[in-house]
Amino acid sequence: MPPQNPPQRGTVDLDRLVLLGVVRRAHGVRGEASVEMMTDDPARLAEIDSVILVSPDRSKSFVACVVASRVHKGRALALFDTFHTPEEVALHRDWSVEITQDEVRELDDDEYFIHDLVGLEVRDSGGRVVGRVTGALEGSAQLLLQVARSAGGSFELPFAQAIVKRVDIDAGVLEVDLPVGLETLNDPEPPKPRARKPERP
Repeated sequence: MPPQNPPQRGTVDLDRLVLLGVVRRAHGVRGEASVEMMTDDPARLAEIDSVILVSPDRSKSFVACVVASRVHKGRALALFDTFHTPEEVALHRDWSVEITQDEVRELDDDEYFIHDLVGLEVRDSGGRVVGRVTGALEGSAQLLLQVARSAGGSFELPFAQAIVKRVDIDAGVLEVDLPVGLETLNDPEPPKPRARKPERP
């Protein structure tokens, strides 16, 4: 259960928190939580003493101490002091696992926080505005950026060096070299024309 005196919304500036991951499901019977990490290092959670769990609508939040954390199949299996049963974990499915700015580690030159990528304008190598980054999710091999196209619809953009050529956080621009067909991969196929019946002579 949550701590007896969890921080209220007014005592935690939720807009200044940094997303680490999302609670997806329970693992085992001890109250361990399977956390989909939104960083490129699933072991990052083991380096942190406490996190803030935030409900999907961001109306509720409370502090949870990280008792233990290990990596399993690309996800972090975390044991928080606030969960003791699988049922308690299930009640907090899709809650985000976040940290304060003080807990943020320094990044290398080629590293970026996901929350800094969200909102960037996506442009192709010719300067055409493709759309805007609206979110991110962990793919099987790499991070996938969710892009809302300017022309309507959306697609998933692999955050890979072969595709992402330049990231300019200050200018708000993500320059990409899109593989043919990636941008329209999720578009519905146009209806096939009906075959006309041959006219009788």
